Amino acid sequence: MMGGIKTKSKKSAAVCVLGICLNLALFFIKLYIGLSTGSLCIYTDAVNSALDSVTCIIAVIGFCILGLRANEKYPCGYGRAEDMVSFIMSAVITATGCYFAYYSAERIMYPTPVWYSVKYALLVGLTAGVKLGMAVFYRAFQKKYPSPVIKDMALDSIMDFFISLTAVISFTLSDRIGYSVDGFAGLAISIAVIAEGFKILSSSCKKLMGKRDDEICGKAEEFLLSRPEIVSVKRIINHSYGSFSVIDAEVVFSSKYAENAVTATSVIKQDFLSLESGELIISIGGFSDE
Repeated sequence: MMGGIKTKSKKSAAVCVLGICLNLALFFIKLYIGLSTGSLCIYTDAVNSALDSVTCIIAVIGFCILGLRANEKYPCGYGRAEDMVSFIMSAVITATGCYFAYYSAERIMYPTPVWYSVKYALLVGLTAGVKLGMAVFYRAFQKKYPSPVIKDMALDSIMDFFISLTAVISFTLSDRIGYSVDGFAGLAISIAVIAEGFKILSSSCKKLMGKRDDEICGKAEEFLLSRPEIVSVKRIINHSYGSFSVIDAEVVFSSKYAENAVTATSVIKQDFLSLESGELIISIGGFSDE
């Protein structure tokens, strides 16, 4: 199990390093265009790319922690480092959206001219294509190595694709209609960023506070009820540590297996561990003749 987590953390960290490099490149391109044209929308998109680089750096640190071996103080490993990273990422995204909303509202009240260029519009469009490619790559990686952090990065990249697309449209419209729509487009982008950040923030908080994972508990319950030794499951909860879970279940054993209940419990635990990435704790809550 530990070897699998270590491999996952190394590969995930490498993916995040790639994300840092690409986001930094996009940041400098958009920053240059935003400052050259006076476009708030493109400038906002540039800062968003810079923050994506920061969140990727945080993710690299998180995956390095995740790869540490379980020890006496952390017997279940450092899996919750992923949830912590996801929480920090979502907090940064939400705060950024709020800042952009304020800045966009200010631009609506005090509009400034935007200097349009076809070359710059095409460059921003190209950055949107890069973000879409990153989203596809993250999704493909996440399917092979499930991680809430990589999943968040994929969602963020998809959102960034639409943000960059909106920036191009806003940039072009400002030239066509002779009025800066930058502020309105920036406000729309800010609302989208805040909504995305709040959604991820809510999910991360629930995990950190110990919300019961119905899917994991459902699989564990199905596994237990498939065993001939067990008649029913009275209670089942889980404690998640990233991709590793500790499931605590109280079961009713069949009276036929009363004499060998301890041995049967050990076998059931081993069988579950070989099937799922998790440890099963079983307490016998009674016996039944059914």
